[in-house]
Order: sequence, then structure tokens, then C-alpha cells
Amino acid sequence: MILKALYDYYERKASDPKSHIAPEGWEWKEIPYVIVINNEGKFEAIEDTR
Repeated sequence: MILKALYDYYERKASDPKSHIAPEGWEWKEIPYVIVINNEGKFEAIEDTR
């Protein structure tokens, strides 16, 4: 019963384009670091995005 209620809640939130809920099976996560490579695929730097 609780799982059904949680599922129904997710479905309501997912149908609202303003909710910004992640698609089923996904989750939104911040990316703390980015590895920068050049056009040749060589390492350039690690950038802190926080």
C-alpha cells in the first residue's frame, strides 16, 4: 500500500514539467570535478565546479 502511494506520487510529480524530478531510473547529481581534455584527447586540467 505504501509503495503504491509512493509510485502514484512519483507519477504525479513526473507529469508536472515544473517539478524537475529525474526520469525513472535516474537521479540528478552535482558533478564536483570536470576533467578537461584538448581536441587531441590529451589531459589539460581538472576543474573544481563547486
